[in-house]
Amino acid sequence: MSRDANGVCGTSATSDWSYPERIMGWAHTSVILPDYADGGRWKSTYTTALWQGSTELGPFLAAQPPQTIACVATVNRCDPAAPPHKSTDPDYANEPAGPCQENDLTRCAGGTNR
Repeated sequence: MSRDANGVCGTSATSDWSYPERIMGWAHTSVILPDYADGGRWKSTYTTALWQGSTELGPFLAAQPPQTIACVATVNRCDPAAPPHKSTDPDYANEPAGPCQENDLTRCAGGTNR
């Protein structure tokens, strides 16, 4: 997982993002590429979404569903009501404790410890 100094995942590791994170991230921040029809100027590839008519980050964060929206203890062993579980699997040594009650975090599809 590629994280910046603040522990936030950047666009260099979008394959590590959950599907909801991808949708919200790309809706908020457009990919910027050269527009060769306009002399190669770097431009947004699409108009980004705004929440509540604001350009501030607060409404964007408020529009996001909770990270545990897909947690269903009886389906994927992801339980936000349980004490946070820290995986003992060495592959996930850098992941924080969270609602996934498995050591193999891929078994908690839809619920992340991030």
